[in-house]
Amino acid sequence: MDEAQLLDTADRFVNCKCTKYFLRANQINTALEVAGKFTRENASPAEYLREMQCQWFELEIAQAYRRLKKYGEALKKCHEIDRHFQEFIEDQFDFHSYCLRKMVLCAYVDMLNLEDHIKNHRFFRQAAEI
Repeated sequence: MDEAQLLDTADRFVNCKCTKYFLRANQINTALEVAGKFTRENASPAEYLREMQCQWFELEIAQAYRRLKKYGEALKKCHEIDRHFQEFIEDQFDFHSYCLRKMVLCAYVDMLNLEDHIKNHRFFRQAAEI
């Protein structure tokens, strides 16, 4: 995968796959270098991806830390995933008034359904299992 990424360094999809496989091989520093190619220059890749709520990255890095028996770091990443879901729930309060004001009732019903099952999301469940 690394060879494919080197052939086309501008391909974000291949870069993400390469990052994921480095994390699955427990090569966290290498994965952060690869992920850093598509992040802001003035921020660390891990900080930027946390800010962008990139949950697949945080879940993969938490699993890598767990495999390396760095349980504190793994727990910290799981708490970050939980924090993202808390932000989703808080953002829904603003969406209530927006939907009613703009009369987009289909989106409002979809949001209410999401609200009922938000803790059943795959990323949340996997983070809880770590």
